[in-house]
Amino acid sequence: MKIAIAPILALSALVPGASAASAADDERRPIVVAQEYLLPAPGPPRASCNSIVNAGADVGQTVDIDVSGTTGTIEFQYDTENQPDRMVVFLDRHPVYDTGCLGTRGLRSQNIPLPEGALKLTVRIEPNCMGGSGTSWSFKLVCPTQ
Repeated sequence: MKIAIAPILALSALVPGASAASAADDERRPIVVAQEYLLPAPGPPRASCNSIVNAGADVGQTVDIDVSGTTGTIEFQYDTENQPDRMVVFLDRHPVYDTGCLGTRGLRSQNIPLPEGALKLTVRIEPNCMGGSGTSWSFKLVCPTQ
């Protein structure tokens, strides 16, 4: 099996103690790369601060919210109603809050610190996380006033 040397040279720099020669000699060695959470490619924000996002779809969704120019503490308000859903909140691609898989049966909220320089908050919704169908959920991101 032939392997291109250039990618091995580049990736061997990521593995402590690895060299290009040792990587080329042992092509079965796993290459460890820093884990990054898989989110859809960035797109234009689909929501804004202080707007309510509602859905009832049984298909997962990812909602981006532009938070650039905002600092302080934001309040993430959510309601997964009766059918258990899971919402995971990311700030600039780093997870900052996970609701877990639950039916809230009413509004809940979580304060999230928003550091200076933050650009985008992403909410990934995993509907019907315990199975079933017919979900309904909503969330709102309450941002500090400027």
